[in-house]
Amino acid sequence: MISYSIAPSIFEPPNISFIDNIKKIETNEKTILNNQIIDLHDNVRKINELKDNEDKIILIFNTTKITFDVEYMKKANRVSGLPIDKLKIILNKLESNYFQDYVSNNRKSIKGRYFTFEDWFKFDKLEYENITFQPPLQKKINDSYDINESIIKIGVINNYIYKSSFFHFLIDKQTIKYTYECKKIEYNIKEETIKKELFSSEVQVINISEIISNKEKKYRSVLDAYKNAKELFSDYIIFGDDVEKGIRTIEKDAGPPDRIFAYLQTLKEFTKYKRENNTEITDDYILTALGCNCSYERSKHMKDEKVIKERMFDNGNKQKILFELHLKPNTYNIYGTIRIHISWDEKQKKVIVGWIGKHLYLPPKNP
Repeated sequence: MISYSIAPSIFEPPNISFIDNIKKIETNEKTILNNQIIDLHDNVRKINELKDNEDKIILIFNTTKITFDVEYMKKANRVSGLPIDKLKIILNKLESNYFQDYVSNNRKSIKGRYFTFEDWFKFDKLEYENITFQPPLQKKINDSYDINESIIKIGVINNYIYKSSFFHFLIDKQTIKYTYECKKIEYNIKEETIKKELFSSEVQVINISEIISNKEKKYRSVLDAYKNAKELFSDYIIFGDDVEKGIRTIEKDAGPPDRIFAYLQTLKEFTKYKRENNTEITDDYILTALGCNCSYERSKHMKDEKVIKERMFDNGNKQKILFELHLKPNTYNIYGTIRIHISWDEKQKKVIVGWIGKHLYLPPKNP
């Protein structure tokens, strides 16, 4: 899957604080403001639609500010005539989905269904010196957002993981390619601190108007998605004999099926990556970078014999092997929890899918 990060400038409202009397604003000035507010309105709606596409990962930066106050809404409504209060509802929902903790099963859970860039890539430190950009960047959009850091972080991911700038894109109000170089950089990613002298990278920026939001369903059932993936990706993926049994443990429209297919298609990209790159980056992190929510089973759980037994699946060669690494195409919404258990076969240079189905047994939590 291709992943996209949203530049905070997408949510930046035009400055209308100077407006005291709408009747005193010149016609051309009012037209400019009106167009800017319409753009904001359209951009927010588009991001809200994009985040629910099954084949895209949409991330927001921790520095993003996506709210504005009641007084601003009143002025913006007088300028544009648009229902800004409805836009505020969408912004509040986006903020809740990305930034606010929610309570699940009477306990604090992770942040909402959608992730920030820093959470998704486990990115929690960045220091750099003597950096130059081409083309030059404006220093700041507002007090809370330094565009330098967003560009640098994506460049680090491109350099550290992808070895390419065509897996992760920044969505902004322009189409451009940034290149940059700095004499020193230090970052912490997935609990690993990396220091480099003379670091360079590039970042592709896509205009928000170029992004297509396509919600048309392609698959009616998980079985349909699996059968098509099995036919299309046989050079990259081995499906074990337990997969169809697993599919029978879930509703036919679980996932939903289009997301299941997108995850299986990403396993093709994962296989190509493993074949082409000699890397020490762990498989779970590679898959995360490629757009899949995934993890290994916790070591404490793997001490339980029932946990191990439930994760022994056919490897496509009439042998049972242990599948600890699993993809999480769905955990928190109406479609039900789905897991795809996989294992990398170094000899065949293919990924094995052992299970597509319900969440498997875990020991009860301590009260």
